[in-house]
Amino acid sequence: MADGTALKSTEVLADYFQQNLLVIPQALNALSDIKLVAKNEGCAIYYKDLARDLTNVEFSTNQLCLVFIEQGQESLTTADNQTLSLNCGDAILLARGQHLHSDFVRYSKDLKAWLVFFGADLIEQHLASIEDTKLNAQQASTHHSYLSLRNSALINTFFTQVKQYQMQDVELSSLLKHKLFELLHLIEHVGCDSALHNLLNSHAYSASGKRNLKRLLQQDTLVQLSVADLAKLSGRSLSGFNRDFKAIYQQTPKRWLLTRRLCYAKKQLLRGEASVTDIAIDVGYGNVSHFIKAYKAHFGVTPKQQMLNE
Repeated sequence: MADGTALKSTEVLADYFQQNLLVIPQALNALSDIKLVAKNEGCAIYYKDLARDLTNVEFSTNQLCLVFIEQGQESLTTADNQTLSLNCGDAILLARGQHLHSDFVRYSKDLKAWLVFFGADLIEQHLASIEDTKLNAQQASTHHSYLSLRNSALINTFFTQVKQYQMQDVELSSLLKHKLFELLHLIEHVGCDSALHNLLNSHAYSASGKRNLKRLLQQDTLVQLSVADLAKLSGRSLSGFNRDFKAIYQQTPKRWLLTRRLCYAKKQLLRGEASVTDIAIDVGYGNVSHFIKAYKAHFGVTPKQQMLNE
């Protein structure tokens, strides 16, 4: 394995990769670069201040979440591999239950951003206050997964005011629901009404939970998993996984996984730190003879010959 620890159970592996997701907002409390500003009745505001590059961070939204970039740039990549570039002054409202990747590379400025999480009660109150909200749960589940808000002066002013409250030691927790109720009205004014209402109506329903296949499958340690394990880990049914996989890689997952296992095995053989038997097991072969046969068919030499040649 990449970290030197051989995990033999696919169930343990799947748990490992699932646990290495940041589930927000819960996981934010353990991160030193992110500070809790205020929290009350299911709502919360956090402030992120990054001075170093931080890339390929996968996270899942457990609540409706607004990200506002105060300074710097950040890129978010969706499960469908769409890149959303956020610059200073931009904001994005993210549906609950999404899996995304965050990338920040510091060019000239640190990344400073606000993260706002809206509680279910607040959302219900806002929806109840809107006249002519005709979207029902069935319509909402057919869906927007995010709403982009580009360089809005109103949204910028809102966070400038929140920062002033902080500087003046104003107790924000007691004001939080009122301020976020105001923020939802500002978003409604700045953005698309139907897209916002759709996101709000869908707050009780998780998004598909699909993860980004290209990012997920970059990890060498996935070679121990079966195609069915990978489908489950990616948040897809087996048929959906096969379909999405073929669209990206133009081959079957089974053939791709076989090649990936053998290429990973070759890297381990060239290091000379493990036996052929250990490497066979590490890449998911329960039968060493089957591994040797597959390796020779792919590379033209046996694993032992590969080690001796190097």
